[in-house]
Amino acid sequence: MGCTGQRPNSSILGSLLPNAVSEETSRILVQPTLQVLAADTPSPDTRTFAFGDVADHGGPYMARAGWRQSGIVLDNILAMISGQAPSRTYKPEVFIEGAIKLTLGKTHLVFYSMEADGSDVMIPARNGQLDLGVKRAWWTYGANFKLAGEPAGGI
Repeated sequence: MGCTGQRPNSSILGSLLPNAVSEETSRILVQPTLQVLAADTPSPDTRTFAFGDVADHGGPYMARAGWRQSGIVLDNILAMISGQAPSRTYKPEVFIEGAIKLTLGKTHLVFYSMEADGSDVMIPARNGQLDLGVKRAWWTYGANFKLAGEPAGGI
């Protein structure tokens, strides 16, 4: 379930390309390639992309979904630089992208998600880690967990 009361800040693009922003949600309209899609515009600017919470992509508005979308945008931009048409498309995977890991004490947790049909799924786990496996997140982004306590730039 999404939060209520918040509206994405799409005003920068809205001032340049008003037909690319939904009047109902303030989200930027996008094609499956996550390229901006301006309604009623014969030749949309295909060099502009939007993803994450500000884009009207039909998937969850959560970090995991935005992270996946960023890879699609990156691949499509690299394809365009190489003279090819963008070919990667975003298809929401609600179960994975909308999942939440909730802590229950020091070493217990549950994963909560929804199936495509809207039914809830809750999976209890006990991983014995006090940090819920934060080292894996560091590894995913190529960071060195051992350097976490050191000042930036060797200061």
